[in-house]
Amino acid sequence: MLSGSVDSFGLFYFCRFGLGVFQSFFNPTSYSIISDVFHKDYRTTANSVFNLGIYFGGGLASMSQALINAIGWRQTYDISGYVGYAMALLVLIFIREPERNRFDKQSVEEKKLIP
Repeated sequence: MLSGSVDSFGLFYFCRFGLGVFQSFFNPTSYSIISDVFHKDYRTTANSVFNLGIYFGGGLASMSQALINAIGWRQTYDISGYVGYAMALLVLIFIREPERNRFDKQSVEEKKLIP
């Protein structure tokens, strides 16, 4: 949302650069959480669904272009920011932190049982 409220190119560049820096931490942490939520037999499917976000993002970029043409780039940033805040609120309310290494502990115990 900050990108939509700037009045200079330098500040806009700083906002976009900051967004890229913060998003760079997203993939490693997401794969870590996926490994804690899904059993090792389902991790490949879960990672594949997660990676579909790249392609859905490309599709949404086309929709963003239509919004920019209809209402302007500042309002498009505002709308995407509000949607992001709403999603973050829903995540905070409904999604709990998974137990760390839950399925990896089972794997170690299974290996101990095998003679």
